[in-house]
Order: sequence, then structure tokens, then C-alpha cells
Amino acid sequence: MTERHETLFGLLGRLSLTEDRPPGGVRVEAEVHNFLSEVKVTQWYKNTEAETLTAKYYFPLDEAASVCAFQAEYEDGTVVDGIVREKGAAKREYLSAVKQGKSAQLLESLRPDIFLVSVGNIEPGASIKIKLTYVAPLKNEGKAARFLLPTHVALRYSPTPGSGLPAECSSRALPFTGMNISVKFFTKSQFTNITSPTHGMNPSLSIKSADKVCEATLQDMALDRDLVLLCQEENPHQPEACIELSTDGTMAGVVTFRPEIEFREVKREIIFLVDRSGSMNDMTWTGRTNMENAREALLLFLRSLPPHCSFNIVGFGSSFTPLFPVSRPYDDESLQEAVSYAASMQP
Repeated sequence: MTERHETLFGLLGRLSLTEDRPPGGVRVEAEVHNFLSEVKVTQWYKNTEAETLTAKYYFPLDEAASVCAFQAEYEDGTVVDGIVREKGAAKREYLSAVKQGKSAQLLESLRPDIFLVSVGNIEPGASIKIKLTYVAPLKNEGKAARFLLPTHVALRYSPTPGSGLPAECSSRALPFTGMNISVKFFTKSQFTNITSPTHGMNPSLSIKSADKVCEATLQDMALDRDLVLLCQEENPHQPEACIELSTDGTMAGVVTFRPEIEFREVKREIIFLVDRSGSMNDMTWTGRTNMENAREALLLFLRSLPPHCSFNIVGFGSSFTPLFPVSRPYDDESLQEAVSYAASMQP
């Protein structure tokens, strides 16, 4: 039996080297209650090659998420539910099944924000559907609840020694499209607005609302960046308690509250320390020098400073040189000087 191994990165909808994509691609269905989200990801895989395919791919998750269900469904209707095993035992069981030529799947956590899905022995022409369910808390962003759906393994997931991630994990481009998303928000008070700072200009973004329920949908979304949705309601600070009754008669409860707290203005001084030694000329795995990456990061931070702060930039090597004699208030003039300085920095 000829067998090939493929390694993929991101929320993909196929394991094929052709442009064919099985119907559905990737479907995400999420519900948000009381700042808690339940996300169900369904992915279709089809092996269009003439040989058996064993594939691995790296799956990004919110680092606060907890996976609660993993399921595989075959074309003949067979459904296999995942069970929790000790990590080493689970891997040995998976490898043994693959070695025997059996179909097998393995989901394992490499880091809190990265999972590895292994799909073993996909026969030529065969399709398989993988379902993954996880829960995650939402964060506040101003007066809105912030829903995040990671869709690809990007620079923030860059490999670190001992992480178990290959170096190309952070730079592998994902030219795929085909993710359909539905996110329902169940609010405590009247829904007022929903926006997307990442996909607000996407023509397929549709918003439907009725009373205290709002649904955002996107069709055939490109996997070039994560999805962020911001949901606002009339009275976001109203506390709420929720009790759930299980089929075995046990109960669980959760209390959700978002207190409105006003903080007094605090003067902030921010100092950027930039390494300008000779080692900053070294090339990185991105194909750029350390200094090029540092300049890009510094320019990003400069444009993201909070208002009413003061700042300075200090470059160091065998000696150190500040941009300003003393820290300057953050305004248009000082920002322009800092941007020009950062863009011309050399080791």
C-alpha cells in the first residue's frame, strides 16, 4: 500500500492537492450566552489522490477555550465519538491503528492555543467529516462582548523551542476559502448593534436580529485572518444567573456580571528599548533581518499608544541613544518624529 503524509496549517476544509473542494468545506456554528460561547466546527475532507493519505494539521483555538467533543463521520454513516485518554496512551493507540491500516483520528493539545489533528489512512476517493466542539469565554471590548474565531496559524503562534510546532507553521500561507459561519448572540437586554473590525467590509456579512437574539453570518469566508465580532446591548451591566439541569438529575449554575467601573486618569510613560547591536543584521525564519522585524513591530506599537501618555525610544548596542532628551507627550508631531526615526533605524 502506497501512503503519503500531508501537513497542513489552519482551519482547512479539505485534504487535497487539487482545487476541488467538497460541498460545505468548513462550517462554524456558534451560540453565545452570558459571555460564554459554544462553537461547533464541522470540516469535510476528501482524498482526491490515488494513494492512501495520512494527514496532520495544526488547528488554532482561543487559548481560553476547552474542547468538549470530537467526532468523525464516514461516508457509510459510521460515527466515531472521541474519548479522553492520557496523551501518551492516546498517541500509541492511534499509531497502532494506523500501522494496522485502520482509519483513525487523534486530537491533541500542543499548546493552549494550538491543537494538532491527525487523520490516518484516508483511502483514495474517500471522504470524512470531522466535528469539533469547544467552549470559550468572551472578553469585553469597551461596552461590547468580543467574539473571536481563530482561523489560521499566524505569526502570534510562532514556534518556540519545545513547542512541538514546525518552523513553517508560522509562515505557511493559506490560499483557501470556503468557511461558512453562523454566530448567534442571546443578550440579556435589547440588542443594539453588532460590528466586525476584521470583516466589516465583507459583502457576505449578514446581520439579523429580533428582540434579544442576533445572528451574524458569513459565506465562503477567506481564511486570511481571524474573525472578530463585537456585540452590544442596551444594558450590558445587568447581572444574570443561569441554572442547567443535566439528564442525570444534577445541576450546574453560573452567574455573569460586568460591573461598570470608572478609573481615574493615570499618567503613563512608555519607553521602547530597541536592540541595535550587530546581531540585529541576522536573518530570521521569516526571511527578514531581526532589525526589519523590530522596525515593523515598533511602528505598530507607536501607532497604538494610548492618548495622554508620554513616550521615548532608546536604542542600545555598545552604547545607548534616546530619541528625545526627555520623554515627549504623544501627539501628531512627536509621533511623526518617532515614525521617521523608527523607519530609518539600523544596527
